[in-house]
Amino acid sequence: MRWVELVLSFAAGLLLGALFYGGLWWTVKRIPSARLPAPLIIGSFAVRTALVLAGLYLLLRDGTAWLRLVGALAGIVAVRLYMVFKVRPRAAAVLERTRGAESDD
Repeated sequence: MRWVELVLSFAAGLLLGALFYGGLWWTVKRIPSARLPAPLIIGSFAVRTALVLAGLYLLLRDGTAWLRLVGALAGIVAVRLYMVFKVRPRAAAVLERTRGAESDD
């Protein structure tokens, strides 16, 4: 029974991580075109953090669910690792294009 709880909390952590890091990626892509980037950054952070905290709260309502917390945090970390390796090649390509444009000037 405990492994089912762990697997379900891991899945919930994957969802929470996807919301958090997907929202972060969405925000980062829109910063250059934002007229006022500070409210975008602050608002995005507040919404993303509130969603993750609310999700973790729902998982830990009874106060003794440390196993669910471990599973959810593992899911969030797994999404973070996926996003880092997914985004890194794109970021490197953008950086190279930017450096190439600066050297042409």
